Amino acid sequence: MKSASTALAAATFAALFLAAPGVLAEGRVLTLDQALSKALAANPSITGSRESLAAAGHKVDGSWTGYLPQAVASLGYKRATANSPISPWIDLSGMGAAGDQFKSALSRESPDSYDNLSASLSVSQTIWDFGRTLGANRAANALRDASAADVATTIEGVRLSVIQAYYGVLATEEVVKAAEETRRQMEKHLAQARIQADAGVRQRIDVTRSESDLSTADLALLRARNGALLAKVNLDAAMGGDGDIDFQVVEPSAPAVLDVNTEQAVQEALDRRPEFRSLRAKVAAAGAGVTAARSAWFPALQATGGVAWTGYTFNDLPYNWFAGATLNWNLLSGVGAHAATEEAKANQRALVEAQRSLEVGIRSEVQSAVLNYREALQRIQPATALLESAKQTLALAEGRYAAGAGSIMEVTDAQAVWVQATSGLIGARYDLQTSRARVLKAIGDSDTAVAR
Repeated sequence: MKSASTALAAATFAALFLAAPGVLAEGRVLTLDQALSKALAANPSITGSRESLAAAGHKVDGSWTGYLPQAVASLGYKRATANSPISPWIDLSGMGAAGDQFKSALSRESPDSYDNLSASLSVSQTIWDFGRTLGANRAANALRDASAADVATTIEGVRLSVIQAYYGVLATEEVVKAAEETRRQMEKHLAQARIQADAGVRQRIDVTRSESDLSTADLALLRARNGALLAKVNLDAAMGGDGDIDFQVVEPSAPAVLDVNTEQAVQEALDRRPEFRSLRAKVAAAGAGVTAARSAWFPALQATGGVAWTGYTFNDLPYNWFAGATLNWNLLSGVGAHAATEEAKANQRALVEAQRSLEVGIRSEVQSAVLNYREALQRIQPATALLESAKQTLALAEGRYAAGAGSIMEVTDAQAVWVQATSGLIGARYDLQTSRARVLKAIGDSDTAVAR
């Protein structure tokens, strides 16, 4: 937060010395609510995460197939010869010449071929597989829950980005206004210096110094206006990036001050944060994966049944049916089953540790966000008082200069103090709104970031 504030203040301080004629083009009005609505509908990160959720839902649908019976229908046709050897158990040695003739008839080979037709229908149903199907189904459901939480995480991140970008546009527009005011003051100083130099009251160096200050203000205003356009580009990207930055933002009504109990906020965050819910669901999925992997140690029981027709012509296809049960047990699956089970257990332990790490991170994030928000809240009053004091000092310095009692350096110094005070107040206001949004995001309550 402090680094962002410092960067903004530095940019503001530099921008307040820039100047160039012209104003930003007026476009449509864009409210913060409208910006958030557009982002929720068009941001590709959100639409992509929703597609991932849809894929996880289809995986759940597929995991149910293990509970359903499997039916296989088959039709076959082939053209083949019917030659076959004499069976070795037929003994024709005692039949003499008749035996030789019979043997010759049986073993005769022929190139003649025949139609072979077949049709069958078989059904199988898994009765119990010791958790293989159940584990896969539970894992798929848990991963779908994790994907749903990931969508919520993405939405919260996009909401925060939009809020920060929106207030960033407001802050840079305040910078532009301050830079324009600085340029007007520099023009006034230059006019006074010229009049007094022509009258012999001031030296010519005051005119040269005022001309230099005005040129510096011209450059600063150019940069300030470009910074405002860049801030709009950032906001457009957060909303989904259609490239249209012809809009004007309006400052939302001042939200209520948050009164946050840090410990209570941490507990609320652990209950609400979608990242935490996602990891919990992934831990559950890993547990189901352990069950499924362990099932490889055990047999699978199936009931089977079917009917088949085979023959040489369509009008002569006798049928046969069968029904029974099979118990399949891979007795040599020990190494693979053990490795798969230990892998699943290790994955589960890794996710548990990741959950613990996330809990520490959430606690730290909430505490930091609350502290930064309180600091930003407390900075508003002294920053406002400092700006009022700087305005008075500048007015006194300009009055003394106009009366011939003060120097141009005194006016320049007072102007610099006013620039710094203006920059400080703009930065404080920006930090207050963005730090408030970070607090609500940290505790998982970003949906009310605008309404509260």
